[in-house]
Amino acid sequence: MLDPVREPGRSSDVSAPTSPIEAGRMISEHFDTRTRINMKLALDRICRNRAVGEDHAFRKSVAENIIRCALTGRTGIGQLVDAGERAVVTTRAARKPV
Repeated sequence: MLDPVREPGRSSDVSAPTSPIEAGRMISEHFDTRTRINMKLALDRICRNRAVGEDHAFRKSVAENIIRCALTGRTGIGQLVDAGERAVVTTRAARKPV
């Protein structure tokens, strides 16, 4: 789930979207074209050539980490890919039995 983000000049919080349409709207309102392209490229790089790369839950986990990274202002392709890789490590660790 995304953390709420407070924008300067807005009195209300922007919270996690509840539908795919709201998610798309949130992303297009918060990020410029270059950032959105970098976010998509990062998601594609992380998911390509992975056995679970097409799994919805996996992609969602990676995408959420990429969005959180971009919301902090780290929007370079390398930074976004690193954020996506961290999600992979976290997801893999959560799946492994102790």
